[in-house]
Amino acid sequence: MINDTLKSLLLAFATACFVAAAVATYYLISRQYSEGRFELEKQRFDQEKQRLEEDKERLKRQWEELEEEERMQREFKKKIDEDQRNMVDNLQKDYQEMLEEKKRLAEEKARTEKELLQVQIEKNGQEQQKAELEMQLNEERMKKDQTAEMAKNAQDATAVAG
Repeated sequence: MINDTLKSLLLAFATACFVAAAVATYYLISRQYSEGRFELEKQRFDQEKQRLEEDKERLKRQWEELEEEERMQREFKKKIDEDQRNMVDNLQKDYQEMLEEKKRLAEEKARTEKELLQVQIEKNGQEQQKAELEMQLNEERMKKDQTAEMAKNAQDATAVAG
């Protein structure tokens, strides 16, 4: 009986030790699994954090590039606007100069036409004087010719009478 009791106690103690060892092993395995899972989760979290940081840096660079591009576009637009204003100013200036040149040429043309008309009037006056002088000269010649012819006729008449 003592042997049976001792065996029972020993068996109970061995069973308790086995159960305690099993519980401890389960606890250790469970803890290691939890820690491993925690480490995996931590690694995944760290990777996600690093990816988010990289994305943040990438987005920050893209934002800066967009701001730089926008600034360059504003400067380009400003330059184009300034060039267009300068071009319009130059065209207006050229147009004004062209109008002034046209006015000057019109005035010069009018003055030249006036001078030409004056010369024409003087020429016509000179031609008229020349024509009048030629008429007077022709009249003088005709009178002279008539006088010469009358003298010749008179001489012929005297010669016939004499």
